[in-house]
Amino acid sequence: MPGRALAAAALAGLVASALFISGCGSDSSGGTAQGRLSVVMVDAPDPSATAVDVTITDVQANVDGQWMSIMPEPRDLNLLALATAEASLGSITLPPGSYTQVRLFLGESPTITDADGTHLLRVPSGDQTGLKVNVDHEVRPGVTTTLLLDFNVEQSVVLTGNGEYLLKPVIRGVVQELTGTISGVVTDFRGRPVKGARVAALLPDGSEANTALTQADGAFKLWALAPGTYTVEATFANKEAEQEGVAVAAGADTAVGALALPQ
Repeated sequence: MPGRALAAAALAGLVASALFISGCGSDSSGGTAQGRLSVVMVDAPDPSATAVDVTITDVQANVDGQWMSIMPEPRDLNLLALATAEASLGSITLPPGSYTQVRLFLGESPTITDADGTHLLRVPSGDQTGLKVNVDHEVRPGVTTTLLLDFNVEQSVVLTGNGEYLLKPVIRGVVQELTGTISGVVTDFRGRPVKGARVAALLPDGSEANTALTQADGAFKLWALAPGTYTVEATFANKEAEQEGVAVAAGADTAVGALALPQ
């Protein structure tokens, strides 16, 4: 594999990687209704890799300065399998209030598999204190709240000059109810699905809001997009297709259909 930061389009389109937290309920003691925090992950895959295997050993929420565990048990995940789906990691009942930080703990020896074989991913830091993600969400009594954590593999896996692979997780936290998604497929000029096309949601200034990579059926999903209007751009083998004026609404998916690459 070339000595460069591994490119991907997701701990979405981490593959884009993403997590969500949801909850509602009431206090069994008859007091103030509680919220329930539930975590799932999505991811944006890397075009050079066939697997990125990690073990999530724990996810914790910061509650009044104390860390509370969300996961009932560790879970092994291939992040590249989460491009258009979610993986549940656990849940917890919480008192109503504002929460600003969660943290993830990874198990030993995460790996990446590519055409040259399977390689160890070294995590430079975070083994002891966890991978902290700043978030801004509120758990309200009797109302479901969803926090989406977008694990971006494109920016997280790096190949150093000496051939060592590093996992430096880049994770973004957003409230799912306040964001939307864009889904579609990329095809060639004959209408056949294209695997491995890079798809980006572009802001009006041309910057990327999020990216994804198409699967074997050409499908993609762009996660964690703020409401607004985007240009969706697909690129593959120096060919490009785009659709302008794609509107995203909070809590909804916008289907753009097929983006056909030119001949």
